Amino acid sequence: MVLTEDQERAGYRGGRIVLLLKASILAIAAWFVYARAAGGTWIWDDPAELTQNPILRGTSGLARIWSGAVGIDYLPLKTTVQWLAWRAWGDHPAGYHWLNIGLHLAGALVFWRVLRKLGALDFGAWLGALFFLVHPVAVESVAWVSEMKNTLSLVFYLLALDAALDWAGIPPDPGRPRRASRLAPSLGWFVAALLCKGSAVMLPAVILLCSWWRRGRVDRRDLAACIPFAAVACASGCATLWFQEHRAIAAAALGGDGTCNEVVNGLLQDVEAPDPATLPALGIVPGGNANVMARALGIPPDPVEATGALMTAVRRSRSREVGLGRANERWFTFAAGLGLDAEVVAAV
Repeated sequence: MVLTEDQERAGYRGGRIVLLLKASILAIAAWFVYARAAGGTWIWDDPAELTQNPILRGTSGLARIWSGAVGIDYLPLKTTVQWLAWRAWGDHPAGYHWLNIGLHLAGALVFWRVLRKLGALDFGAWLGALFFLVHPVAVESVAWVSEMKNTLSLVFYLLALDAALDWAGIPPDPGRPRRASRLAPSLGWFVAALLCKGSAVMLPAVILLCSWWRRGRVDRRDLAACIPFAAVACASGCATLWFQEHRAIAAAALGGDGTCNEVVNGLLQDVEAPDPATLPALGIVPGGNANVMARALGIPPDPVEATGALMTAVRRSRSREVGLGRANERWFTFAAGLGLDAEVVAAV
């Protein structure tokens, strides 16, 4: 049966209408499930990440963001989006929530496209995207403003995978050869994903697995094409390790002075003469009775306020060095008891 030109146009328009209808259903589902989150306020480390973050307020913030001068991770693209969002909505959380919802919807739409290329039937691919969109596992990333790195990086990650599938000739079609021009955009999207969250490093392995699954083989051309992806992933991994080693805290102690003392001894176990330049960082959240150590350092007595202050110090790469003492192969943080005092403490 040969279709006329008018019939082909009608079929094309009908297909576009069905596609638009399915996309609209996804948008409605996103609104129905997550609209209540838009009325939420700041939670957990949102203040340290946004409202109390001086990097987002100043016009010179972009230079500091991309230079890596502050922060425990190098995620400049994610922070740049937050910098722009701050200029749009300031300290009003609703705008950030709707941005997160929109990014999650965008991720579901690209995921739908990727599933179709991987061989899923049209309805099955759409159903998979809908399931991903409303699944409870996504609630934390969508409803928690500070987790925008997840929704943002996923969009770039899936765009990179989509372009890589075009390059690899997936789905296999003898009349549809590989599109070499799609490799560069894929690498660009991959870099963007890594600049939002380092866990995107697994994309090169995913591309090779998809090639093996859909084409039944991985040839030299596939391996050669993944070399720049692997190089970028290794560079991102090394940067993450450096930032985590030099900027992040090694441990946080929630408790009183005795807890802090035990944590310090655990961190410095078998260390005879520690080098101050290589000592691990310790965060203190007061939760005991006296909390002399925390009060001496000016840490708020309320655990929630102390946690916020700790997150702010980490974001600003601010730390403080304190002296330690040692007696009987044990380290102590601020005081050592002698005589009756020591006997009472030991008995307790």
